[in-house]
Amino acid sequence: MLFAIWAVLASVVVVPVLADTSTGLTLPACAETCFTDALKTSDCSAGRVECLCTDAVLYGELVSCAKESCMPKDTLVTLNTTSTTCHLPIRDERPPLVRMAIAFLSVTSVIVGLRIYQRIWFRAGLNSDDHLIILSYLCGIPSTVILIVGLGGNGLGRDVWTVSFDQVTNFLYYMYINEVLYFTQVFTVKLSILAFYLRLFPGTTIRRLIWGTIGVTCSFILIYDFITIFQCQPVTHYWLGWTGEQEGRCLSVNALVWANAASSIFLDAWMLGLPLSQLRSLQLHWKKKIGVALMFSVGIFVTAVSILRLQFLVRFGSSANPTWDMYPTSYWSCVELNVSVCCACMPSMRLVLERLFPRMLGSTRDRLHDSPPISLSRHRRAIRSADPDPTSKIIQSREFQVEYFTDGEGSEGSRKEVSRWETSGRRAG
Repeated sequence: MLFAIWAVLASVVVVPVLADTSTGLTLPACAETCFTDALKTSDCSAGRVECLCTDAVLYGELVSCAKESCMPKDTLVTLNTTSTTCHLPIRDERPPLVRMAIAFLSVTSVIVGLRIYQRIWFRAGLNSDDHLIILSYLCGIPSTVILIVGLGGNGLGRDVWTVSFDQVTNFLYYMYINEVLYFTQVFTVKLSILAFYLRLFPGTTIRRLIWGTIGVTCSFILIYDFITIFQCQPVTHYWLGWTGEQEGRCLSVNALVWANAASSIFLDAWMLGLPLSQLRSLQLHWKKKIGVALMFSVGIFVTAVSILRLQFLVRFGSSANPTWDMYPTSYWSCVELNVSVCCACMPSMRLVLERLFPRMLGSTRDRLHDSPPISLSRHRRAIRSADPDPTSKIIQSREFQVEYFTDGEGSEGSRKEVSRWETSGRRAG
């Protein structure tokens, strides 16, 4: 990602303050020439520092000249020097970012853990949707670590001129890695939900639509990951090109992230429509239908977060102050990914909540107790032919016994069935 760092001066607003006139002002040679020329044409009669910190017109001329005359590193030095000299406040939004990321990862870890526990507890085994959600969760762990340590530790939530050159390079490097992880995770969650749909809906038409959506989603993963990895030539130009010292070229990152966002929102809307179109025909108790509807309502929230995130993508890839401007995008991307994983785990959470709060949600065990008792012991069934001639009929006797037993708590999930079959047959005559 090649940021126009030298344009950062154009977006800076100097807060008028009374500066210490005894403090010297040392600027890079290119900026010093610009400042001297601007000072000659200025009406400011105070000292150099006072004029710089209080005269907006003078500062504007310095900006216009510096962004044409200075290299990005010199521009950052100029801005750092002037902001320090004028005692401008240092902005730092990292603490709330760290708290948010840790909180969301913790909640997501608990929910995914409960999902796996539920599958093991009911001895159901892991299905394809479980494996996909685990893969998405595993992508989210390094993504969160990079967000906190890699990006937050290298200036995310601060102005770019307050961090070192190495930190700017490291920031762009970790942003590159997190882009690949983001595209992988966001579509893997969708695949997990689609795999769950395949288990939920038996109809031929709906299954064809689901399989078609899976194919489109897999294509998106391959396309976006490939383009993201090789968007710059050479690849290192993504995090080294900002200095203006390395030759290379990059695709429009802004176009890439906007295309991905549009694709993701379209898939979200489509995937919400798939189950809602089948909900009425499902043979479920009304309580279960409400639970399913609530699960899909969480999906609407994920779509809303994705749409909200769009407003912060305007400056993505072309920001003059990347460490500051990428903060809201990174923040809401973390929220979006974690909420989407939690949404995909909602069906499993329903079973866990039924076990924890059976009276509120109505567990299967309660429904069994409400039904008439069934006594299963030994049954004998004889199959006879319709031929009235007893000398030619086939008599088959089949005897079986079914026994159910539960654990100490009587959990439905631990019910086992033991069947013993005894079959004998003879031909009369």
